[in-house]
Amino acid sequence: MNGTVYLIHLDAPIAHAQHYIGWAKGFKERIKHHRNGTGAKFLAEAVKREINFDVVRTWENTDGNFERKLKNRKKARMLCPICRQEKK
Repeated sequence: MNGTVYLIHLDAPIAHAQHYIGWAKGFKERIKHHRNGTGAKFLAEAVKREINFDVVRTWENTDGNFERKLKNRKKARMLCPICRQEKK
């Protein structure tokens, strides 16, 4: 099943984490859930702490296996254009 893998960058870390990688078939709807604090627990905590976050990178037409590969790398920072100081 294809969808979108996305990388979210938080303006401030929660514990040691400052990124979230997710996958969704309905990408825009999923981001709405994250922003409302009803999506992933990690991002719900960011909303609770009033930490701003943005989707900084997407991979279209992918599946959950690709999301898992990215998460297993444990190097989300290396994929983030903000942390790598790339120009948008």
